[in-house]
Amino acid sequence: MNWFALLSLCSAAACLRAQEPATLKLSSTIALPGVKGRIDHLAIDAKGNRLFVAALGNNTLEVLDLAMGKSLKSVAGLRKPQGVLYLAAPNRIGVANGDDGTFKLFDGASYESLKNFGSLGDADNVRYDPAEKRVYVAYGGDQEGGMAVVDATSMKRPDDVAKLDAHPESFQIAVSR
Repeated sequence: MNWFALLSLCSAAACLRAQEPATLKLSSTIALPGVKGRIDHLAIDAKGNRLFVAALGNNTLEVLDLAMGKSLKSVAGLRKPQGVLYLAAPNRIGVANGDDGTFKLFDGASYESLKNFGSLGDADNVRYDPAEKRVYVAYGGDQEGGMAVVDATSMKRPDDVAKLDAHPESFQIAVSR
């Protein structure tokens, strides 16, 4: 490599570095009293300033008040909670449980269980399609998997989208404009 090319490369790297966004800085922490083990997915209620934490190792859903900086509620009775989703319009929380293969819907105010969908071995990631008002739940093991659909309005499971050859680890909903 000639010196001019090396100098150009270094100049380009310096310009890119100058345009990098500022580093994230810790502003506060919120204790999770009694929670042991790892956590998995998170969901946010931006309007209500709540953060929902799937405490996989603790078998709980932790509800945090971001404005007050404290724990609000620990929802027990889950089995390896992984995916978590907040549905603002009906004020519901959905939790995918890998150990018992369920997707559970909870009331967003009382945290009481509303509906339980089973037969979703190793239920994991969840996504919401606001245009269709449907929740998609990824589930399955190494040899087979699928995508379940839950109608967020009727709280019924009309069908699976697809059977797959393996567990779908992650996915996104395409947004058309």
